[in-house]
Amino acid sequence: MPTNKTRISRQRVKKAGLSEGAYCYFMAGEGFFDGEDYEKQTTPEQRPADWEKLKGAILERCLQEAKEKGDPGHRPAYFWDHTKEPRLIEGSHKWYSPAPGGFKEVISPIWETDFAYLKRLGLLDPWELRLPDPERRTWTIDLYYREEEFKIKGGEL
Repeated sequence: MPTNKTRISRQRVKKAGLSEGAYCYFMAGEGFFDGEDYEKQTTPEQRPADWEKLKGAILERCLQEAKEKGDPGHRPAYFWDHTKEPRLIEGSHKWYSPAPGGFKEVISPIWETDFAYLKRLGLLDPWELRLPDPERRTWTIDLYYREEEFKIKGGEL
Protein backbone atom coordinates (compact mmCIF):
# COMPACT_ATOMS: atom_id res chain seq x y z
CA MET A 1 0.00 0.00 0.00
CA PRO A 2 1.53 3.38 -0.97
CA THR A 3 2.41 5.81 1.77
CA ASN A 4 3.65 9.37 1.92
CA LYS A 5 5.85 8.68 4.93
CA THR A 6 9.57 8.66 4.43
CA ARG A 7 11.75 6.15 6.15
CA ILE A 8 14.03 7.72 8.70
CA SER A 9 17.38 6.06 8.86
CA ARG A 10 18.88 6.21 12.34
CA GLN A 11 22.33 4.99 13.17
CA ARG A 12 23.97 4.89 16.54
CA VAL A 13 27.60 5.87 16.29
CA LYS A 14 29.96 3.72 18.28
CA LYS A 15 33.62 4.27 19.09
CA ALA A 16 36.09 4.62 16.23
CA GLY A 17 33.32 5.98 13.98
CA LEU A 18 31.68 2.56 13.63
CA SER A 19 27.96 2.95 12.97
CA GLU A 20 25.47 0.22 13.80
CA GLY A 21 24.64 -0.09 10.10
CA ALA A 22 28.26 -0.64 9.11
CA TYR A 23 28.71 -3.17 11.92
CA CYS A 24 25.61 -5.11 10.83
CA TYR A 25 26.69 -5.05 7.19
CA PHE A 26 30.17 -6.38 7.86
CA MET A 27 28.92 -8.95 10.41
CA ALA A 28 26.01 -10.46 8.45
CA GLY A 29 26.66 -9.49 4.85
CA GLU A 30 24.41 -7.84 2.32
CA GLY A 31 20.75 -7.05 2.91
CA PHE A 32 20.36 -7.64 6.63
CA PHE A 33 18.57 -5.17 8.90
CA ASP A 34 20.63 -2.02 9.65
CA GLY A 35 23.22 -3.25 7.16
CA GLU A 36 20.81 -2.26 4.39
CA ASP A 37 21.10 1.39 5.45
CA TYR A 38 24.89 1.21 5.24
CA GLU A 39 24.63 -0.57 1.89
CA LYS A 40 22.45 2.23 0.45
CA GLN A 41 24.80 4.94 1.71
CA THR A 42 27.98 3.44 0.23
CA THR A 43 29.23 2.12 -3.08
CA PRO A 44 30.70 -1.36 -3.63
CA GLU A 45 34.06 0.29 -4.35
CA GLN A 46 33.99 2.15 -1.02
CA ARG A 47 33.26 -0.85 1.22
CA PRO A 48 36.71 -2.56 1.13
CA ALA A 49 38.32 0.73 2.22
CA ASP A 50 35.73 1.06 5.00
CA TRP A 51 36.49 -2.51 6.09
CA GLU A 52 40.21 -1.74 6.31
CA LYS A 53 39.50 1.44 8.29
CA LEU A 54 36.95 -0.16 10.66
CA LYS A 55 38.29 -3.73 10.85
CA GLY A 56 39.88 -3.25 14.28
CA ALA A 57 36.72 -1.86 15.88
CA ILE A 58 34.50 -4.47 14.19
CA LEU A 59 36.68 -7.40 15.28
CA GLU A 60 37.00 -6.02 18.80
CA ARG A 61 33.22 -5.78 19.18
CA CYS A 62 32.66 -9.15 17.49
CA LEU A 63 35.15 -10.88 19.80
CA GLN A 64 33.64 -9.24 22.86
CA GLU A 65 30.15 -10.44 21.89
CA ALA A 66 31.51 -13.93 21.08
CA LYS A 67 33.28 -14.08 24.45
CA GLU A 68 30.06 -13.17 26.27
CA LYS A 69 28.23 -15.97 24.41
CA GLY A 70 31.10 -18.47 24.77
CA ASP A 71 31.32 -18.78 20.97
CA PRO A 72 34.99 -19.30 20.00
CA GLY A 73 36.06 -18.94 16.38
CA HIS A 74 33.23 -16.54 15.43
CA ARG A 75 34.21 -13.80 12.97
CA PRO A 76 32.29 -11.35 10.75
CA ALA A 77 30.97 -12.56 7.38
CA TYR A 78 33.12 -9.97 5.60
CA PHE A 79 36.21 -11.42 7.31
CA TRP A 80 35.54 -14.86 5.83
CA ASP A 81 34.74 -13.43 2.40
CA HIS A 82 38.14 -11.73 2.24
CA THR A 83 40.57 -14.27 3.69
CA LYS A 84 43.65 -14.84 1.59
CA GLU A 85 44.85 -18.17 2.98
CA PRO A 86 42.96 -21.17 1.52
CA ARG A 87 41.30 -23.72 3.78
CA LEU A 88 42.75 -27.19 4.08
CA ILE A 89 40.87 -30.37 3.22
CA GLU A 90 40.96 -32.66 6.26
CA GLY A 91 39.36 -35.69 4.67
CA SER A 92 36.25 -36.76 2.83
CA HIS A 93 32.97 -38.50 3.49
CA LYS A 94 30.72 -40.62 1.35
CA TRP A 95 27.00 -40.06 0.97
CA TYR A 96 24.29 -41.08 -1.46
CA SER A 97 22.27 -38.83 -3.71
CA PRO A 98 19.02 -39.80 -5.44
CA ALA A 99 19.59 -40.57 -9.09
CA PRO A 100 17.58 -42.17 -11.87
CA GLY A 101 17.25 -45.86 -11.05
CA GLY A 102 18.47 -45.63 -7.44
CA PHE A 103 21.20 -43.75 -5.67
CA LYS A 104 24.53 -42.33 -6.75
CA GLU A 105 27.58 -42.37 -4.47
CA VAL A 106 29.03 -38.90 -3.85
CA ILE A 107 32.33 -38.20 -2.12
CA SER A 108 32.55 -34.72 -0.57
CA PRO A 109 35.57 -33.04 1.01
CA ILE A 110 35.62 -32.22 4.72
CA TRP A 111 37.10 -28.74 5.03
CA GLU A 112 38.87 -27.54 8.15
CA THR A 113 36.57 -25.76 10.58
CA ASP A 114 36.57 -22.01 11.20
CA PHE A 115 38.17 -22.68 14.58
CA ALA A 116 40.93 -24.86 13.09
CA TYR A 117 41.60 -22.30 10.35
CA LEU A 118 41.98 -19.46 12.86
CA LYS A 119 44.12 -21.63 15.14
CA ARG A 120 46.43 -22.67 12.28
CA LEU A 121 47.01 -19.03 11.34
CA GLY A 122 47.42 -17.88 14.95
CA LEU A 123 44.34 -15.62 14.79
CA LEU A 124 42.56 -16.86 17.94
CA ASP A 125 42.37 -14.77 21.10
CA PRO A 126 43.78 -16.38 24.29
CA TRP A 127 40.26 -16.98 25.70
CA GLU A 128 39.32 -18.91 22.54
CA LEU A 129 42.31 -21.23 22.91
CA ARG A 130 41.14 -22.36 26.36
CA LEU A 131 37.87 -23.74 24.92
CA PRO A 132 37.45 -26.92 22.84
CA ASP A 133 36.75 -26.66 19.12
CA PRO A 134 32.92 -26.58 19.07
CA GLU A 135 32.58 -27.22 15.35
CA ARG A 136 34.60 -30.43 15.38
CA ARG A 137 32.45 -31.84 18.18
CA THR A 138 29.22 -30.92 16.34
CA TRP A 139 30.46 -32.36 13.04
CA THR A 140 31.36 -35.70 14.63
CA ILE A 141 27.95 -35.99 16.32
CA ASP A 142 26.20 -35.02 13.06
CA LEU A 143 28.03 -37.76 11.12
CA TYR A 144 27.23 -40.32 13.82
CA TYR A 145 23.51 -39.56 13.67
CA ARG A 146 23.48 -39.74 9.88
CA GLU A 147 25.02 -43.23 10.00
CA GLU A 148 22.62 -44.31 12.76
CA GLU A 149 19.69 -42.95 10.77
CA PHE A 150 20.52 -45.28 7.89
CA LYS A 151 20.98 -48.27 10.22
CA ILE A 152 17.69 -47.65 12.04
CA LYS A 153 15.72 -47.42 8.82
CA GLY A 154 17.19 -50.79 7.93
CA GLY A 155 17.57 -50.00 4.26
CA GLU A 156 20.66 -50.38 2.20
CA LEU A 157 21.35 -47.71 -0.32
